[in-house]
Amino acid sequence: MLQSAKASIKLNVHSYNIRVVPVFGYVAQLLGAPDCLDQVERAMLHTVLRLPQNALCHSDFFHLSKLGGPCPRSITAACASALFRTACKTVTNWPYWIQQFETGPTECMAPGPLVMETLSVEHWDSPPIACNLREASRGFPSSCKWSEGGARTILAIRKSKSKAIQMQKVCYENLLQARFSDTLHDTICRRLNDLFNPYTVDCENLVSLQEAWAILKGSSTSVAIRVLKGWVNGWATSYRYHESEFMPCLFGCSDCKDELKHYLVCPHLFALTRFLTDGISDNPLIRWGLLYPSKINHAIIACVFSGYHAIRNDMRTNPVSIEHNLRILPTPLIRHNWSLFASSFKVEARELDVLYRQFSLPSFLSFIYT
Repeated sequence: MLQSAKASIKLNVHSYNIRVVPVFGYVAQLLGAPDCLDQVERAMLHTVLRLPQNALCHSDFFHLSKLGGPCPRSITAACASALFRTACKTVTNWPYWIQQFETGPTECMAPGPLVMETLSVEHWDSPPIACNLREASRGFPSSCKWSEGGARTILAIRKSKSKAIQMQKVCYENLLQARFSDTLHDTICRRLNDLFNPYTVDCENLVSLQEAWAILKGSSTSVAIRVLKGWVNGWATSYRYHESEFMPCLFGCSDCKDELKHYLVCPHLFALTRFLTDGISDNPLIRWGLLYPSKINHAIIACVFSGYHAIRNDMRTNPVSIEHNLRILPTPLIRHNWSLFASSFKVEARELDVLYRQFSLPSFLSFIYT
């Protein structure tokens, strides 16, 4: 539903938080989440944010607020915290159920069929609900994913003097913090070095991502996400999505691929952007918001993102027959792409208060050949 709705990223995440996560949490009040839910959650988060799979690590999604991004909730942490709240507050008579499991077999069953650790027999497909609640109430000591966060939760509740403490909220926050450490900086640095290879992006001494994040946080969520996608190879290029037909550069470069690694330094894209607006640096690190970041520069990156994807959407809507291993697009198609890019750039520039020039093919051709 969210994938086909074509809503904004911010609305996607809001819908995900209030319509998807609570459904899993409702079921998980008594049942433990399956192990495969981690992988499913990561795939869903990439879909909600319209990112190619594996663009971000699982934990990165829960730290996007540092750069002004949305704040998706974790389904796995929500499920575990819902089970904890049930065990400690909602259904508190589970110890009596445990007692029945322990004493019942000796009175009603033949000796040996009950496995005392799980209080179940071999042909049961899952442990009893009472065991799930007991495990949660103890802070998930048997879980390598949640034991640390569970221990922190129990300690925080014991130290709290408030009788109205929100157990599920406290548990969720501690589980999230312990399970999903902040790796966003490392992920972005790794992606940048892959994009700029063979050159190295010095994220320790040259590029200050924290400075860029602080400025980016003052922009809208849509701008923040579009800038982030440029840093983590998140453009929907034909090479990034491994499409059946790989495209050459959509702006007219010969022997260049339709991939973000090329567009970071694409001379035609650079010329288009420089023609449409002032203040575009020759240095790609400045141009892509990594050195000397500014709010206006981030807005221009968002406009470039929209311009490129307008071309991609047009090519999907109106497919053009392209020869296999074509080195360069036909000239009429290149000029059509330039005009479409400029048109989309202009629309976004108006929304983001970016000054721009009117585009015409003759004036642009004169600009690049003089």
